[in-house]
Amino acid sequence: MTPHLAPPRNKGTSLEGVKAKATWLAGVSKKVNTLDENWAKGFFGYGYFVEDSEMDAPNYLKTAERKKVLSNIESLGLLSAAEKAGLSLSKLESLKLFSTAERLGLLSTLERLLVSDPAAISSISLPLFVASLGSFILIPDTNVALAIAKYGVAAVLGGSAVLFFALGFLLAALQEE
Repeated sequence: MTPHLAPPRNKGTSLEGVKAKATWLAGVSKKVNTLDENWAKGFFGYGYFVEDSEMDAPNYLKTAERKKVLSNIESLGLLSAAEKAGLSLSKLESLKLFSTAERLGLLSTLERLLVSDPAAISSISLPLFVASLGSFILIPDTNVALAIAKYGVAAVLGGSAVLFFALGFLLAALQEE
């Protein structure tokens, strides 16, 4: 007996030809209740337990292999260009950038970012974009200092909005299977 996703279609509306012991499957994803570790009672929120769908952690090495990232870096000559510019792994090691990033917690932040929802990261760009427009409209440019502040704040907020928007799409491309 094989399971069916939908009942068989007959020419008529009756189901006379269907066996009584047929098994029907619903195409639903597996839902799990997870504990939100950072939950705090507030005006907005969804609760201490969150209903999530069960997902496997994305494998970024396989994704990079499938998209031929290293081959593209090699064909573009990015590593040789970086070496000609004086940037090499030994220079990064002598500057102690990796140990500093590990000490500051940047690597764990990057790991949490890579397994987070790309739509949530892209949605951060919307309030930043609105704030950028608001600062551009609401800050007057009656003198030089206010004009510099107006354009500076609008540029920082607008650039951050573009960065988060692009980062969400990049993360979605990395997580796709």
